[in-house]
Amino acid sequence: AGGRGRLMASSRDIKRQIESIRGTRKITRALELVASAKLRRGQDRIEALRPYAHSMRTLMAQSARQSGKVTGLPLLDERPELKKGIVVVVTGDRGLAGAFNVNILRRSYEVAQQMRDEGADQVVFVAVGKKGVGTLRFRGLTIDRTFQGFSVNPSYADAQQVAAHLVERFTQDGYDRVTLVYNAFKTVM
Repeated sequence: AGGRGRLMASSRDIKRQIESIRGTRKITRALELVASAKLRRGQDRIEALRPYAHSMRTLMAQSARQSGKVTGLPLLDERPELKKGIVVVVTGDRGLAGAFNVNILRRSYEVAQQMRDEGADQVVFVAVGKKGVGTLRFRGLTIDRTFQGFSVNPSYADAQQVAAHLVERFTQDGYDRVTLVYNAFKTVM
């Protein structure tokens, strides 16, 4: 042999390679089916919530229109001058979503800059989701509070915890504006 490798594979080697490729193809197909099923379930859940979300938006808009007649509710106070703002960044806890988290973060930076352009002396971030927390920390931005671990299966209690923090900051700590930045599901394609 003199240090030279075999130039041709035996028929047994070729058959083993073909079987290996077939096995890999089967595994890949199975993973595609699992991913497809998960995507479909997620899409069904989101579409089932749309009527509820629409009703909530309608209810909130009606309440806001009526609020001109109501006094003494701190959440409805108008704050003509923007001195302190909060940007709530709602990202995922996992990073396998491509542009999903990147677009939210990019828009969050724009919102924060708009607040500064309007005269805000202080703009802080509230991060909901691990990806937002990690990126905001990496960039050295001021994070007021973080919430993590429930983006896959959020509950009412999780939302209530975030809302309670934001209400406290707005009503008791002198923040003039709270802006949420999140993605809205439209379609898989």
